[in-house]
Amino acid sequence: MTAPLIEVRNLEVSFPAATGRLTALRGVDFHVNAGEVLGLVGESGSGKSLTMLSIMGLLPPSVQVTGSVRLDGEELLGQSERALRRYRGRRIAMIFQDPMTSLNPVIPIGDQIVEAIQIHQPQLSRRAARARAVDLLAQVAIPDPQRRAGQYPFEFSGGMRQRAMIAMALANDPELLIADEPTTALDVTIQAQVIEVMERLRRERGIGLILITHDLGLVAGVADRVAIMYAGRVVEQAATSEVFYRPRHPYTRRLLASLPRFDDDVDRLATIEGVPPSPARRPPGCAFAPRCLETIARCTADDPMPRLVGASTVACHRADEVPA
Repeated sequence: MTAPLIEVRNLEVSFPAATGRLTALRGVDFHVNAGEVLGLVGESGSGKSLTMLSIMGLLPPSVQVTGSVRLDGEELLGQSERALRRYRGRRIAMIFQDPMTSLNPVIPIGDQIVEAIQIHQPQLSRRAARARAVDLLAQVAIPDPQRRAGQYPFEFSGGMRQRAMIAMALANDPELLIADEPTTALDVTIQAQVIEVMERLRRERGIGLILITHDLGLVAGVADRVAIMYAGRVVEQAATSEVFYRPRHPYTRRLLASLPRFDDDVDRLATIEGVPPSPARRPPGCAFAPRCLETIARCTADDPMPRLVGASTVACHRADEVPA
């Protein structure tokens, strides 16, 4: 087997607070192979975006990050800001959640892409970089890319801004693309266009893709593997078919039960009572225990460690009790 494109092991992130340090991420483990899509799923506040910001080295100095993040076997954690700039945008690129706040409103779209290109490829002339920017806009299906490159973000629709962000992320042919909820607030037609662009570029270029989303239907359609996050930890991880057809963690089962189904005649969708715990008030034992319908005494006293159960890695004491 070839080594993973990116491998994250025992990633922990803590923030300074009046009472000490608050641990927001706890022992996060996952990997992504070249040409593979990993779907990262979980409620808001579960740590999905924080995990990616940690990988990119975009957290402030007061935040403590420990563990290991290896890109093609090379350790990224602990490298200087100057060294990390060689990776960001060049080998690892990120599509941020809101393109309207991620793009500079007073600089034309084309100039922003040109800047991203020339930072990492200073040998290119501005004319060559400009031609590259126009070509990238065409690749992500922006109509009339030559004219659109001279327009400002407010002149683009929401879907076009998102595709412009994808073009900027792909400007330097990265090996890994991180997409943080790239279809948020877009209508279903534009969502399909954005996903089709990323899927096509993944197939053509063989890049790895981490897709952060709340949309389980989207994950089922495009992801090779799924990692479910809750309270700063990956609680279940497996191939997509395994997670959807044989979910082992109660949280995963509750998420799937909340999806509408055409073959069920129900009046109301299932819900998960309560809210995820704050890092300052995380309960003893399993963090999901206060909301779980399958809790036993051990769950409230002993925090379960991730372990292999069948074809899934699960952090649950009762994971092996689920029928195959």
